[in-house]
Amino acid sequence: MIDKIILLCLSLLLKFLDENSDFFEGTKSDKKSFISDSKLPTFLKMYLLEVKQDKFLSDLKDTTKYLKTSVVSSNNSFMKSVSLFLSYSLSVKIDSLPLNYDLESLDNRKVTLEKLISGKTDLGEILVEYLSNSNLQVISKQIQSLANKFADKKSVVVQSANVLSYDLKQNVREYFHKLDKFCYPVFSVQPKLLGGLRIIVDGKSIDSSYASMINNLKV
Repeated sequence: MIDKIILLCLSLLLKFLDENSDFFEGTKSDKKSFISDSKLPTFLKMYLLEVKQDKFLSDLKDTTKYLKTSVVSSNNSFMKSVSLFLSYSLSVKIDSLPLNYDLESLDNRKVTLEKLISGKTDLGEILVEYLSNSNLQVISKQIQSLANKFADKKSVVVQSANVLSYDLKQNVREYFHKLDKFCYPVFSVQPKLLGGLRIIVDGKSIDSSYASMINNLKV
């Protein structure tokens, strides 16, 4: 399903560039004017503002290859933009879903998601379809798999005795996002823990570099 999101994002970009054929020839100020009137998602607008035409074509070629082989260049700025949107911006919304979300009927999940993901856009509709038809654990693994193609820290698992609050999850995400913007923490409930948090980074338990963060977090 993530491939469908990538294909839609490519389609939105190509449609925009077809309608604005001289986009890459303008100054950055000109580009901002073009983009301000468009309905592109914010992360795609930011991508277009920074990318040059030759780099866009290179990203396009590499993304096409990825969709066939699942292999992507670490320099693919388009795929990085999509991954960052999924692993941070979208994940923040997913964290706010109710605890019984996976147990709800398909119709109820869609209602919840339509309230959470505002705007009747092509991207919004495909995100609602994606999130409503999969359980959160599967979605998390798919997002992490894509993020790991660009992240320095390939695995961050945050274990707690109880389900963490939304605010605490955001504190953890924000902390690791500052260290590595592609880092995607996975939250796991381990009832045998007496309290507090256990953080495992790339298979190693928390070290002193994270101690100050842990001391400031409350379960």
